[in-house]
This record gives sequence, C-alpha cells and structure tokens, in this order.
Amino acid sequence: MYRITKPLNRKIKAVKKLFLYSFIILITSFCQKNDKPKLYGTVKKIEPNIEHSNALNLNKLNIKPTLIELETLNNSLIGEIKAVKFLRSEKIFIADTRDELRILIFKFDGSFYKEFNMSGRGPGEYSKIDDFQVRGDSVLQILDGRLKTIYSYNFFNNNFIESKEIPFYAYKFEYIEDELGFIFYKNEKANNFENENNFYDLILTDKNLRTLDSKIPFYLVKGKSHFSISRNQVFSESNGVIYYSDMNTDSIYSISNSGITTSYHIDYGGKKIDLSSITFSSAIEKMRYLYENSEDKIPMTLYVFSSKNKIWISFPFNNQLYLSAYDIAEDSTITYDKIEHSSFLDGSLPVPKFIDGGLFVSIIDENFADHLLKANTELKEKNKITSIINGNSNPILILFNANDIK
Repeated sequence: MYRITKPLNRKIKAVKKLFLYSFIILITSFCQKNDKPKLYGTVKKIEPNIEHSNALNLNKLNIKPTLIELETLNNSLIGEIKAVKFLRSEKIFIADTRDELRILIFKFDGSFYKEFNMSGRGPGEYSKIDDFQVRGDSVLQILDGRLKTIYSYNFFNNNFIESKEIPFYAYKFEYIEDELGFIFYKNEKANNFENENNFYDLILTDKNLRTLDSKIPFYLVKGKSHFSISRNQVFSESNGVIYYSDMNTDSIYSISNSGITTSYHIDYGGKKIDLSSITFSSAIEKMRYLYENSEDKIPMTLYVFSSKNKIWISFPFNNQLYLSAYDIAEDSTITYDKIEHSSFLDGSLPVPKFIDGGLFVSIIDENFADHLLKANTELKEKNKITSIINGNSNPILILFNANDIK
C-alpha cells in the first residue's frame, strides 16, 4: 500500500498546508449555510469504500502507461507541479508552484520546449497565474484573479492577443468548448465590494462574461471575508460536460449549456469530524481541535472526472491518496489505493494526481521517489530516483487513459 513519506522540509510544508485547510474549513463553516442532508433527495450517492480498497492492476487490463521523463535544464527545473494540461499528444503545459509567474512547456517525448513568462505591470502583462487553459493550437489563456482579468496569448511567439475583465474575483476557470462561455470558481477571498449577485462559489457566464447561472451561495457579514477552499484542480471536462466537486458538501456538479446541476453526492461513510456534541470556549480552540484531528478523519476530494461509463474520484485520507471508480450502470464503487504495472519502477505507481483530456497523470516526485527507494534499495532506476529526491532532476510523468479502463 502506497503511503506518502516526506523529507523534513516537505513535512513542514504539509503541516502548513494542513493548518491552512483546517482554518479554511472552520471559516467556511461559519460563513456558509450548507445542510448536507438536503443534497441527497433524488441525487445519486457515491460511496467510496476505503476499508476495502485494493490495487488497480493495469497489466490485467492490457494497459501500458506512457512514461515521460521531463528534461532537466537550468530554466526547466520544476519545484512542484501545480497543474498539468495537454495539447493533444504534442505539448505538455506545467504550472510550477515555485514560481507562479511562469508556465513550462515540454514536448510529449519529455524534451523541454520553452518557458512562457509574460508577467509584469504593463499592458498585456499578468501579475499572477491563478489558473490557465490551452485553447486551439496556439492560444494560452491565463487567469489573474488579483486583477480580475483573463489574458490570451499566442504561446508560440509570445504575442499578446487580448484581455477580458471579469466582473468578480475568481481563481479557477474552465472554457466550455461550444463557445457558450466560461465557468468560474470564486477567489479565496470574496469581499463586500463585489455585487451581491456574485456571492456564489460557482458562476457560469457566456463568452462575453455575462452571468448565465450560479450555484453554492455564500453569505458575507459586513467587514468579514468569505474563504473558499483552494485546490489545484477543481474542474475536469468530459464529453462536453464539465465536472466540479464541492469539498464543503461532498457534492458533484455538472456544468453544460443547460446550466449547473447537482449530479452526485459523495458519502465517505461518516469519516468526518462530528462537532455537534463538543463545546468550545473560543474559535481558536475549535480551530486547534480541527487542526489536530482533520488529517486522518476527513477525506478531501481532489478531482472528479467522467469516462465512458464511470465517475472517477481522487481523494487523500490518512496521509494516503485514493482513486474511486463509480460504475454508472452498475451503481457500484471500487476504490484503489495504488496502481500496478510490471514494466515500470518495479511495478508500483502512485495514484494519479491530475487528469486532463481523459489522461490520468501520476507523478514520480520527491515524495513518491523517496517511498520507492525506501521500499526497494536495489531499484533499477536508483540513480534517477535519487536525483529526483535531491531536487536535481525533474519529476517523471506516467500517463494512461481513463477510457481504457472498462
């Protein structure tokens, strides 16, 4: 079973992130009026069974993953992958959390293509990359939530194309391919300077950024901010439908030209912190309790994706990453705690962390590389794995198609 192991600096980063999540969950519970039981009704329920998880064996499915070793150069070294997106089977776009002002572009064979960086304070320049999209053959769209603007560029020649101002703060977005428009997820901090019509976590607009639909309202108290939970991947697209999973209510929404619909509810089997019988003397005491207990009691949905006949859910729980597959026709769920394939890394692969265009993306980063080396000191790729652990080599991407899993 794959467990996450981390060097000291990674542990410190993880503790900080956990503290942030706990704080955000606390604040959200104060600001939002969500009542989980109301979400059930006629909405289908998905129940990941963590206790009976097993390995997803790709050999038995005749699936051979694609291994991509990203070229390591002085200007292509990745600190930590924030997002991965593909342009067909030609280019790989990676947002690096070490430097939120650039996107690294690799060819599909792993060779480095170019660094894209148009940051600055002048016309046509962004101040931050909150999210990005690749459109068509050459267009790169970057969302700068701080400036409430979407910037479009030709990534081949770095030419600025246009900018569109958004009438609200947002930090994640997805473009709907039939040119209906955009779906936005609100910024970590919404404030009272916004129009009350925009007090929602999800807002669907047309291509001119006029609001068509909205879901998940939040309520602002004068002088206070609303906090949304920040995740690297909140949207995934499949067959013309975009999926979004809300961590506060464990609900799955589908977004299309018909609007925003609540499609599924994820029931993690009571794995949550029940605060109904506990009295706290202060908000700080409550926050400390959540901080100390959330890591092994609250699964947090990372992404949701629909393949031909399944709904896929990725979530961490008790310091481990899981992947659940809900069979739509059978109304049943299988949960996987690791991926197996005999031809790579002695058969052990990490659970996919991202998905784009139907491709699952597992990442051999320093965390998993450290786990591999401790599990097998005679690993055949030992030199490469050691280099990744030491931060001297880029991570390895391992791809396989969700639609190949029947």
